[in-house]
Amino acid sequence: MPDWGAFQVCCCAANGDCVVEYVDGSSETAFHTGNMADEAHVHVHDLALWKKFSEHEIQMARVEAEKGRQFAERAEAEVVRKRKELDEKEERERREWDRVAVRDKEWDELFMGELGKCLQQKEGF
Repeated sequence: MPDWGAFQVCCCAANGDCVVEYVDGSSETAFHTGNMADEAHVHVHDLALWKKFSEHEIQMARVEAEKGRQFAERAEAEVVRKRKELDEKEERERREWDRVAVRDKEWDELFMGELGKCLQQKEGF
């Protein structure tokens, strides 16, 4: 097995399986554990190797990154919209409860006033 320090590119799948390409041109399948196995990734240890990646692949990576950014923006906007809807709903409910409380107070005052009149008439006041 070639020296791990001599590898140039390591293209890794999310399951930890990797294809390691060495400086001498040989390659082998390896397996990452720990942080390296968490997600698909590519290590490039020699900037000249970027030339091996086609412009199309680089552009596709940029497109995917932009899609991710746009998705995050839409998700954030949705959170803001839902929060606003919830705040408005809570405000409407609060106003409705305030109206109910005022109406109940008015009814209580009216009832107590009428009850007082009835009691006065009954007792002959």
